[in-house]
Amino acid sequence: MLHHLQPSEVIMIIVWDDDEVKLTRGVHYGSSNQIIIGYEDLGDIGQSLRQADHALVLVARGARKRYKQPIAYYFTKGTVSSEHLKQIIVTAVPQLENMGLHILATVCDQGPTNVGATNQLCNETVNDTPSGTFFVVDEEFVVNSV
Repeated sequence: MLHHLQPSEVIMIIVWDDDEVKLTRGVHYGSSNQIIIGYEDLGDIGQSLRQADHALVLVARGARKRYKQPIAYYFTKGTVSSEHLKQIIVTAVPQLENMGLHILATVCDQGPTNVGATNQLCNETVNDTPSGTFFVVDEEFVVNSV
């Protein structure tokens, strides 16, 4: 699908951080699509009636070429749970690979939720974990090393 990219450009690193994007709480009516905006929304995992005050953003970064692209965002109330974060990553990696991207690693900071999700990902069986993907809890090291 991504024929215009060179082979070195399709090798990606997924970076996530769930506590950096803080939102102003508030509920709004989206008249164009007739939905109420401002509540917690974790995509396929589900929604709640809790007002969102954070955004979890997944960003794809080039491993060999310098570029970055937001690939998904989720509205959360506080920090997302480690289990939900694991589900989001396990869903994102195969979707990106189906588009023709190769995910080399996922990277996050050492927050407790991130460490918990990474531990769960590393403890999963091979069939449940995205194949060939490394899970790294030290963004500064990996991003500066690439």
